[in-house]
Amino acid sequence: MTLDEQTRPSADLAPPVPAAVQARTRRNPRWVALGVVAVCLGAIASFFLYSQLSESHQVVAMRQTVHRGGTITAADLGQVRVGSTGGIATVPAAQLDSLVGKVAAFDLVQGSLLPADAVTTALPPDHGKDIIGIQVATGRAPSGFLSPGSPVHLVVLPADVGPGNGPGSAATGAQQPSSGSTPGSSSKEVTNIATMAAVVMSSTDVDDGVYLDLEIDSRMAADAASYAAQDRVVVVRDSER
Repeated sequence: MTLDEQTRPSADLAPPVPAAVQARTRRNPRWVALGVVAVCLGAIASFFLYSQLSESHQVVAMRQTVHRGGTITAADLGQVRVGSTGGIATVPAAQLDSLVGKVAAFDLVQGSLLPADAVTTALPPDHGKDIIGIQVATGRAPSGFLSPGSPVHLVVLPADVGPGNGPGSAATGAQQPSSGSTPGSSSKEVTNIATMAAVVMSSTDVDDGVYLDLEIDSRMAADAASYAAQDRVVVVRDSER
């Protein structure tokens, strides 16, 4: 045996490496790939969350429906966090307290975001308008279509069509005047009176009909109230389209 052979350690004398250690030292490519994907997804999620938080803000939303002309209370309002509103003007949540006691400029629907121009300090009626209260009998106003804000027209019946007269009597009385009619006759009156436009402020069902608060042109308010008191008014619901 040579000297080199005596001094060089034999490979057979090296201690064996345990199998568990060998398994740990071998890396599975699939786990490596999954780790990379997880890191990438985490980075994307973090970026998305940061973007949402940086762009979102709290605005005022409606917890309950408030109709046009109604006074807004604290219970009607809430706060929600939103992102981009696409250019729609909303009211910041910081202004919520200042809205209490204001008046709804138009119908504010439950669950909707409060628009910037949705409240006013002026109670109806508007300038040049009056509010009248009328009661019409069953059958002289559409049922279920007179919610606040609904546009309507008041049609005046002839003077001889009083309470209890049927639709046939109304139709007969509303015919065009004959050649012998005088200017002061009831038929001539109906021909000359134009229907009167109004807006429903509130509607309440009663035993024998419906009670309506209407906003109407000041120049027509007295006549409309007078005709309604004579039970000569039929309410027609107009289209909003």
